[in-house]
Amino acid sequence: MHLSQNIDCSEIERAFTNHPAVRECSVFGLPDERLGEVVGAAIWLTDTGVSKAALREFVGQDLAKFKVCCIRLFAANSDAISCNRRGLFGKHA
Repeated sequence: MHLSQNIDCSEIERAFTNHPAVRECSVFGLPDERLGEVVGAAIWLTDTGVSKAALREFVGQDLAKFKVCCIRLFAANSDAISCNRRGLFGKHA
């Protein structure tokens, strides 16, 4: 929830995974003193040359502005990401 607006994590994940440089994405809520909660997005990039600004601009084509402005991005390559036995992001790792 962000400023009394419900944000669907799966909607944000779909928007990021449509980018050709994103292999996988995991979206979750992060507490925020001022806003209540903001969106956290851990992104596994296939091209580490893609900037966070470029990713925001890309998802901004499909998402409402209030959803994009509250996203905190955590981008990494495959070596920095913890996965579970099924090869998916370990959200609780």
